[in-house]
Amino acid sequence: MKRYIFCGVVIIGVVLLSAISFLVGGRAGYFLLFNPTVAGYYAKSSEFKSHATVYPDIPYGDHPRQLLDVYVPELGNGPFPVLIFFHGGKWISNSKDTFSFIGEPYLENGVIFVSVSYRLAPEHPYPAPVLDCESAVTWVYENIGRYNGDPERIVLFGHSAGAHLSALVTAKNGWIEEAELPPDIIKGCVVLSGPTDLHQIRYREIRPFIPKRSLIVEASPITYITEDLPPFIVVYGTGDSMVPEHIPEDFLKRLRDHDIDAAGIRLPMRTHLQVLDDFCDSEGAVLPRVLELLNTGRVLPCEGSTDEDYREIEDDLREKTTPPQKFLLWALSK
Repeated sequence: MKRYIFCGVVIIGVVLLSAISFLVGGRAGYFLLFNPTVAGYYAKSSEFKSHATVYPDIPYGDHPRQLLDVYVPELGNGPFPVLIFFHGGKWISNSKDTFSFIGEPYLENGVIFVSVSYRLAPEHPYPAPVLDCESAVTWVYENIGRYNGDPERIVLFGHSAGAHLSALVTAKNGWIEEAELPPDIIKGCVVLSGPTDLHQIRYREIRPFIPKRSLIVEASPITYITEDLPPFIVVYGTGDSMVPEHIPEDFLKRLRDHDIDAAGIRLPMRTHLQVLDDFCDSEGAVLPRVLELLNTGRVLPCEGSTDEDYREIEDDLREKTTPPQKFLLWALSK
C-alpha cells in the first residue's frame, strides 16, 4: 500500500511540475504532461531509486547534463557485468531518471546498471549527445571497478533516441582508438525501438537533432556496420508507429550480412513505449538474452517462435482488438 501511495504522490507531483514547466516553455514538461505513460514510468523510476543501492549524479564531464547514476546489486560478490543505459526522448527531452525502473530486474540478477544523462538538442545537436555517450562509456570503463563492476563485461543499451546513440557509439567505433582504450571494451549492444537508419525517419522528427540533411548518413548507425562489431540484440514492436518494424529488420539484415552475431526479438502489437515493459519482464524473451550477453558475451537465438508464428499471433490479436482499443494503442505509441 505504501508503494502505491508513493507512486501516486510522485505522479501528481510530476504532473504539477510538468504543467509549470510547460507554461514556461520547458520541453521535458511537455513530454511528461502530455504523455501519461512517460509520467508513470518516471514515477516507477523514482520509487525504484528510493530503495535501490545507487550512487547518484556522478559527473563524467563539466556540463550539468553530463551525469550518470550507478546502481549496484545488493547480493553477490562481483565483479559484476555492467549495463549502460541511454534514455530516449527524441534527443530533446528526458533524463537518466525517466526510465531507470528498467534496471531493477537486472540488479536482482547481479548486474550493475548505469543510467546516463546527456546534452539535449536543439541547444546541443549532433554530434554533442554522441560525444557525451562516448565519454560516459570511457568513464565507466575507467572507474566501474571502484563499484565492484567488471570493465571487461560492458554492454550498451538504449531505447528510442538512446538506442540510436548506443548503436552509433558501438558501430562508429573510431573514438575508442582515439581515446587510447582497448578496441573491445564494448562487449555487446541492445537496441530497443531504435531509429538506426535516419534516412527512414521523417526529417521533421529528427531536425532538432540533425540540423542539416547532409549529416543523416554520418549520424546513422547502419552506415558503420562492419565484420568486427560485437553482438547485437535488436528488439522492436510491430505496433510501433514511431520506428516502424522495417527499420530494425533492415538493420538486423545488414548485421547478419556482415556475419555479426545478432538476435532479433519481434514483439507483436507492442508500441514504442510498451516495449520498455517487455525489456524487464522476467518471463519474456528479452531479459534472459540480455543477461546471457552480459555474462558470456554470446547472443541466444530466439527459439520456439518463428516470424510466421509471431504474425499469426499478431493477426489474431488484431481481429480481437476493438476500435477504442486500437485508438488507445495508437495514442500510447505517440
